[in-house]
Amino acid sequence: MRQANITTEITDENVFTQCPGCGSEVSIDLVELFSDGAGDLFGTAVYCADCTKKRANAKQGFDAPITFDGLSWLTNVLGNAGYGELIDELYTKYDIESLHDLPTTRYKSFGCALADIACGNMGD
Repeated sequence: MRQANITTEITDENVFTQCPGCGSEVSIDLVELFSDGAGDLFGTAVYCADCTKKRANAKQGFDAPITFDGLSWLTNVLGNAGYGELIDELYTKYDIESLHDLPTTRYKSFGCALADIACGNMGD
Protein backbone atom coordinates (compact mmCIF):
# COMPACT_ATOMS: atom_id res chain seq x y z
CA MET A 1 0.00 0.00 0.00
CA ARG A 2 1.36 3.37 -1.00
CA GLN A 3 1.29 6.19 1.55
CA ALA A 4 0.31 9.70 0.56
CA ASN A 5 2.72 12.52 1.27
CA ILE A 6 1.38 15.70 2.79
CA THR A 7 3.40 18.89 2.54
CA THR A 8 2.63 21.87 4.73
CA GLU A 9 4.35 25.04 5.78
CA ILE A 10 5.50 25.27 9.41
CA THR A 11 3.96 28.37 11.00
CA ASP A 12 3.45 29.79 14.47
CA GLU A 13 -0.03 28.23 14.43
CA ASN A 14 0.76 24.60 13.68
CA VAL A 15 3.66 23.55 15.93
CA PHE A 16 2.75 21.61 19.05
CA THR A 17 4.46 19.55 21.72
CA GLN A 18 3.37 17.57 24.75
CA CYS A 19 3.71 18.99 28.27
CA PRO A 20 6.11 16.70 30.15
CA GLY A 21 4.14 17.36 33.35
CA CYS A 22 0.61 16.37 32.38
CA GLY A 23 0.81 15.27 28.75
CA SER A 24 -1.50 17.98 27.41
CA GLU A 25 -0.90 19.48 23.97
CA VAL A 26 0.99 22.78 24.05
CA SER A 27 1.22 25.18 21.12
CA ILE A 28 4.71 26.62 20.72
CA ASP A 29 6.16 29.51 18.78
CA LEU A 30 9.47 28.38 17.27
CA VAL A 31 10.67 31.97 16.85
CA GLU A 32 10.17 32.63 20.57
CA LEU A 33 11.65 29.25 21.53
CA PHE A 34 14.86 29.94 19.62
CA SER A 35 15.04 33.72 20.17
CA ASP A 36 17.91 33.42 22.65
CA GLY A 37 20.02 31.45 20.15
CA ALA A 38 20.50 28.60 22.63
CA GLY A 39 17.37 26.50 22.05
CA ASP A 40 17.45 23.03 20.58
CA LEU A 41 14.64 20.67 19.59
CA PHE A 42 16.00 17.69 21.53
CA GLY A 43 16.86 19.31 24.86
CA THR A 44 13.89 21.63 25.27
CA ALA A 45 10.77 20.84 27.29
CA VAL A 46 7.75 23.14 27.13
CA TYR A 47 5.31 22.96 30.03
CA CYS A 48 1.67 24.05 29.85
CA ALA A 49 0.62 27.13 31.87
CA ASP A 50 -0.88 25.02 34.69
CA CYS A 51 2.23 22.87 35.12
CA THR A 52 4.46 25.95 34.88
CA LYS A 53 2.49 27.54 37.70
CA LYS A 54 2.67 24.35 39.79
CA ARG A 55 6.42 24.12 39.25
CA ALA A 56 6.85 27.79 40.20
CA ASN A 57 4.76 27.31 43.35
CA ALA A 58 6.79 24.22 44.30
CA LYS A 59 9.97 26.27 44.04
CA GLN A 60 8.73 29.24 46.08
CA GLY A 61 10.69 28.02 49.07
CA PHE A 62 13.85 28.27 47.00
CA ASP A 63 15.30 31.74 47.39
CA ALA A 64 17.64 32.17 44.46
CA PRO A 65 19.09 35.67 44.24
CA ILE A 66 17.16 37.92 41.89
CA THR A 67 19.52 40.21 40.06
CA PHE A 68 19.10 43.28 37.92
CA ASP A 69 20.54 41.35 34.96
CA GLY A 70 17.99 38.55 35.45
CA LEU A 71 15.07 40.97 35.66
CA SER A 72 16.38 42.89 32.66
CA TRP A 73 16.75 39.70 30.60
CA LEU A 74 13.24 38.45 31.46
CA THR A 75 11.72 41.89 30.81
CA ASN A 76 13.38 41.99 27.38
CA VAL A 77 12.31 38.44 26.49
CA LEU A 78 8.70 39.14 27.48
CA GLY A 79 8.73 42.47 25.65
CA ASN A 80 10.03 40.79 22.48
CA ALA A 81 7.40 38.07 22.87
CA GLY A 82 4.60 40.63 22.60
CA TYR A 83 3.96 41.47 26.26
CA GLY A 84 5.14 45.08 25.99
CA GLU A 85 1.82 46.56 27.13
CA LEU A 86 1.79 44.36 30.25
CA ILE A 87 5.40 45.35 30.97
CA ASP A 88 4.39 49.02 30.65
CA GLU A 89 1.50 48.43 33.07
CA LEU A 90 3.95 46.80 35.49
CA TYR A 91 6.27 49.82 35.25
CA THR A 92 3.30 52.07 36.05
CA LYS A 93 2.26 49.86 38.98
CA TYR A 94 5.79 50.03 40.40
CA ASP A 95 6.01 53.76 39.61
CA ILE A 96 9.23 53.42 37.60
CA GLU A 97 10.33 54.79 34.24
CA SER A 98 12.98 52.12 33.71
CA LEU A 99 14.20 49.01 35.48
CA HIS A 100 17.10 51.08 36.85
CA ASP A 101 14.55 52.94 39.01
CA LEU A 102 13.39 49.74 40.76
CA PRO A 103 14.72 49.47 44.34
CA THR A 104 16.52 46.19 45.05
CA THR A 105 14.03 45.56 47.86
CA ARG A 106 11.30 45.20 45.21
CA TYR A 107 13.20 42.85 42.87
CA LYS A 108 11.46 39.72 44.18
CA SER A 109 7.91 41.06 43.85
CA PHE A 110 8.70 42.51 40.41
CA GLY A 111 10.19 39.17 39.36
CA CYS A 112 7.05 37.35 40.55
CA ALA A 113 4.92 39.79 38.55
CA LEU A 114 7.04 39.07 35.46
CA ALA A 115 6.59 35.33 36.08
CA ASP A 116 2.83 35.88 36.22
CA ILE A 117 2.99 37.58 32.82
CA ALA A 118 5.07 34.70 31.42
CA CYS A 119 2.58 32.12 32.73
CA GLY A 120 -0.47 34.08 31.60
CA ASN A 121 -1.62 34.56 35.18
CA MET A 122 -2.25 38.30 35.15
CA GLY A 123 -5.18 39.03 37.45
CA ASP A 124 -5.16 35.55 39.07
